[in-house]
Amino acid sequence: MPFSAEAIKPPLHDQITELQRKIQLLEGDRSAYYEMSQSSIKKNRNSILQLRQENKRLHKKLANALAGDEQVIKEAFQSRGMEKAAFRNMSGKAALKVLDQKVCDKMKKLNALKHTTQMYRRRLEDLQTLYQNMKLENRGPERDTERRNEEAKSEGQAAEEHPQKVTLFPSTLPHPSDSSQSYPQ
Repeated sequence: MPFSAEAIKPPLHDQITELQRKIQLLEGDRSAYYEMSQSSIKKNRNSILQLRQENKRLHKKLANALAGDEQVIKEAFQSRGMEKAAFRNMSGKAALKVLDQKVCDKMKKLNALKHTTQMYRRRLEDLQTLYQNMKLENRGPERDTERRNEEAKSEGQAAEEHPQKVTLFPSTLPHPSDSSQSYPQ
């Protein structure tokens, strides 16, 4: 048999059936892809709706928390308008932290003032005691002379009681004219 192009080609009817099968497969793939993409779109829409609902819920929760903080600040600063305005946009924790810092500063000032007051009171007591002592010492001129007489008497009595102390001291020192002692040179 001679080798020809017609011998290699299948009959036309077979080619048509094969092409029809391929078209059916492609249509099946296309319908499957369409169904899968539609299912994916539906799932994504549901997810978007759920996320929107949760986002709204969280926004409401945040608004309630901020309103609660604002309410607490409003109640705490009813009579203090300037301070209330300063804490209006703060959260409850931030306002509490600022107030704690202010309280600590005030306590430090109070302690410093207590210490200063205590020092002044001690100084006042010392000065009052000194004043009383000076007042007693300076009652009058007769008191002054009595004090001087008492001091003279006490000095005289001390000299009478211990006269040997004064005489012993000079005798224990070597006299400079004493040549019996020699010092090495």
